[in-house]
Amino acid sequence: MEIDKESLPAKDDSVSPCAGGVKMFNADYMISVDNTLNGRMDVVLAQKMPDIKIMLFGRSATRTHLDTDM
Repeated sequence: MEIDKESLPAKDDSVSPCAGGVKMFNADYMISVDNTLNGRMDVVLAQKMPDIKIMLFGRSATRTHLDTDM
């Protein structure tokens, strides 16, 4: 394992902010693991987006199935 000190994200980077954590890549950057706070929040947002939409806009009248009952 090597630490690439040249590619560290800046704290105030507006394009790719990083609030802490670890990003790991293999040698040719084909496999990556993003365990930063921002990366974890992106995962939670993607998982909770259907619930957030229902809370904001209500259930869709055209939806034919329900995954969960709120």
